[in-house]
Amino acid sequence: MRPASPFCSAKSLPALAVIPLLVLTCSRLLHNAASIDSLQPPPLAPSYPFRTIADSVNRTQTEQRVAAAIRIPTVSKTTGALSAAAAAAAEANQHAQLRAFRAFLRAEFPAVFAVVDAEVVGDHSWLLRWKGIDEVGANAKARKPVLICGHMDVVDVDHVDQWRYPPFAGTVAGGFVHGRGALDMKGMLISELVAVEALIKAGYKPKRTFYMAFGHDEETQKTQGSAALSTLFEERGLRFEFVIDEGLVIANDMFPGFKTPIALIGVAEKGIAQLTIRATAPGGHASMPFVPSPVYTLATALTRLAKFGPPATLADGPVWDLLRTLAPEHPNPLVRAVLGNRFLAEYLIKWLPSHIIPGLAAMTRTTLATTVISGGLGMNILPTTATASVNCRVRPGETADMVLAYVAKAIGAEVVSAADQNAASAAATEGTGARTTDDTLLSTRLTIAWNNVCGPRGCDPSAVSSSTSDAYRILAGSIREVYGKAAALPGAPRNSVHDILVAPSLFIGATDATSYQGVADAVYRFQPIRLRPADLSLIHGRDERIATKDLHDMVNFFIVLILNADEGSP
Repeated sequence: MRPASPFCSAKSLPALAVIPLLVLTCSRLLHNAASIDSLQPPPLAPSYPFRTIADSVNRTQTEQRVAAAIRIPTVSKTTGALSAAAAAAAEANQHAQLRAFRAFLRAEFPAVFAVVDAEVVGDHSWLLRWKGIDEVGANAKARKPVLICGHMDVVDVDHVDQWRYPPFAGTVAGGFVHGRGALDMKGMLISELVAVEALIKAGYKPKRTFYMAFGHDEETQKTQGSAALSTLFEERGLRFEFVIDEGLVIANDMFPGFKTPIALIGVAEKGIAQLTIRATAPGGHASMPFVPSPVYTLATALTRLAKFGPPATLADGPVWDLLRTLAPEHPNPLVRAVLGNRFLAEYLIKWLPSHIIPGLAAMTRTTLATTVISGGLGMNILPTTATASVNCRVRPGETADMVLAYVAKAIGAEVVSAADQNAASAAATEGTGARTTDDTLLSTRLTIAWNNVCGPRGCDPSAVSSSTSDAYRILAGSIREVYGKAAALPGAPRNSVHDILVAPSLFIGATDATSYQGVADAVYRFQPIRLRPADLSLIHGRDERIATKDLHDMVNFFIVLILNADEGSP
């Protein structure tokens, strides 16, 4: 006799009853996905004849200016590991290069410096003020100024012999300007000045005031640059409608399924903190390795940390805004359904292995990266201490102190101050800190502490700036105006909404921008350059370069942004 099918058994009937519900749910999700409205802002063209101004810019001169800027090696270095004499010499050289760079800018842009007020702040940072005509006289309107940022310093170079072109030669070749700082960020800084120069030469006089702030120690996250500028703004009672600084880029081929470039505006950035996890014990001779080992204790702690890392979430951050902004534009209806549904998107992100989409994984959780491990003095000596440095990138919605408590609980460590942690290490090394009265050895002690003073930026994540404000609309509309496929300057009839997409997002690095969040209604992190995944290694890496087309489009972008900001929000 033929056995009954399990699909028709009495036990299977409840399961079968669920199938229509699943079909109905999926159909509903797909229907909703098909009807999601686009959240893309319209292109925003200034009423002022900006195309004529953009056409007047000498493109070859712009390329050569960036090349000349690269030839001044304004390298920021951390000098903590150097002797006092070597540190002083390195600092003196850096300051000399910064003075040379400012002198170069002043000589290269005489039309700009004939109009703007310029002052040095914090020893070597530079503040320029382009005064608006509505800010002068008895009838001055109370319009908030706009702050455009940049930084003059660059990171150091290693393996010079492995560069295709010398890193400080400023070579223009093959449609690129090559050299250290081309992307980060002398290309953008020069483009900002070229845009202001073009407007001034065209006789344009802004109604509102524009400031330009160029920091000098962004790469080492010190306190004399953007922090000093921010303090000055507070002292003068200045508050900006918005700040634009370096940050996210125009992403090509970085999001699966999207063939359209996506301009990502960083509306927030993660906090940064450095933890020290340390295990201590009395040590001894390697011939009797039966005492508690700080190496094993530390290894166990790091294993637990890797296993029980902070969970992913779309709460309290801009990543959900990113996903729901992109959802209507994805060509696949199933992907639209998932991206447009917060519950489904969060569920998928939580269970998707982090290496599948590492960028998205990093944006949706606090990340903990063990970067330095040390311990032991000799092959036949049991170490008294084993130490790990953990770099923490704190997502919006959490604080550095919350992360400290989470890590301490996850690995079973005692939270102490850095001073107490160092004292315990010294005591263990000297053999004074881990014995009982009967001289038997105690177990290892595991402690956790901050190993850095957060400084003016703090360790916590930045505030999240609005993606629905007039300032965001001006920024996003300017991007769509310049970078739409059919909107290259000088322009042609525009194509579809899919020429370029614009979306808010989270910047997982660190910039000077966070220093200004206390003096601005909004802070945006956006660098208008087109990058593919393979290009990301060029930033701080070998063979850094910027496409000449990106330079010219950046100039156009800042012309349009300044005009739109001047005409927009009263």
